[in-house]
Amino acid sequence: MNELENSEFIKKVADTLEIMEKEFELSTEDFPWEDYEEGEANVSIHEDDKIHLSLPRSDDSYNLKYCDLFPLLDELKSAKLIDNAECITKNRYLIRVQPVFSETQSDFYSAMEHIESQDGGAFIMEHTDSGITYKCRIIDGFTVFGVMVAVSGNYDKYFPPVSSDDIFVEIESTANGLSLEIFRAIFKSYVFELSSSLSFDITMSPRPELVHYDEDTPKKKYIEKFRPLLSGKGLSEPLNLYNKAIESTSPDIAILYFAKVIEFVSQTVIRIQLTEKIRTKLLSQRALDPDAEYIKELGRLYEDNKIYNKDKDAIKLAITTCCEATELAPIVPKCLGNKWNAQMEKSNTEKALQELAYCIASTRNSIAHAKANYEQTGSEVPEEEFDQLSKCMRLCSQQVIRWYASRHESQRIW
Repeated sequence: MNELENSEFIKKVADTLEIMEKEFELSTEDFPWEDYEEGEANVSIHEDDKIHLSLPRSDDSYNLKYCDLFPLLDELKSAKLIDNAECITKNRYLIRVQPVFSETQSDFYSAMEHIESQDGGAFIMEHTDSGITYKCRIIDGFTVFGVMVAVSGNYDKYFPPVSSDDIFVEIESTANGLSLEIFRAIFKSYVFELSSSLSFDITMSPRPELVHYDEDTPKKKYIEKFRPLLSGKGLSEPLNLYNKAIESTSPDIAILYFAKVIEFVSQTVIRIQLTEKIRTKLLSQRALDPDAEYIKELGRLYEDNKIYNKDKDAIKLAITTCCEATELAPIVPKCLGNKWNAQMEKSNTEKALQELAYCIASTRNSIAHAKANYEQTGSEVPEEEFDQLSKCMRLCSQQVIRWYASRHESQRIW
């Protein structure tokens, strides 16, 4: 590299580093800034020389060649961080993961040690589809993901942009501009292969959203008032299902368990409703001298009750019987808002609760059944609103459990 070429290269490096510092929080002490700014003629760097980049609050620096700065900046300009869990660039996809703790503790630690010992990434697999090659691997340390975390400001001195706990599945493609859906499909296949071939299981692990508090930040006040603990026959099962739901980190799994709570209690609701109808019928004057028509009407009550064998109708009856609409109003899913509000404005709370019940039943079925076998009803919540539906179903489940607990033990079905 002659003097002119070196001068142009140095200027290009300086411009790149300046953009990295201003836009991407990356800085370095290696580049001879003072000599460069003063126009010293003896400033010289080589494209294969190493430069150390650092992120705020991070103790470690990240080494790469000067010539690799330019493609890194180019990639950073296309990078997008999604829900603190995924990062996509023009040709790379990163998803933060964590190993699922193995039943055999030694297997878990062996896998972790293997990942940390591989400089070029662990569990490398390549896959070609439609002329595009994908390279999958598990990596840790400095990544584009960490840079975008720094840009987002979601870090502090105790939780830097790059943490020792950070582990990623990285998928690099030979094509640019691929969609998230394509990368996610490859990721799912990669997770399956790790599990089936190595018995090594991983799951997505979003980076926690940091909340910064100071003395002026309003603190939640807890008033220690409680209702008596629920106990008695039949309560163990719905409480167990509820606890599994709140333990789940995935809203779709929580939806399934909350739906199970509602379905469990629905059987008691159905039985009580049928009992009341039959009792009313038996207390009529005609019961003292029943004729064929009376017996037919009595049998029809049983037949009409069979509609509740369907999940949708059972969930609808449980929610309209056990739930209080005004308590649920602030947290119903956004997609349900128009139908819900239209009924609430007419003070038709039962109809509003029916709309919520159809939404819950349809979404639950769309999650539980294979897509090839499931026909959309139009009442399903879109995936981006699963978290909101889960929060709404959490309150529904609390209400149906308390309704169930308030019934006499002789009325409960378990």
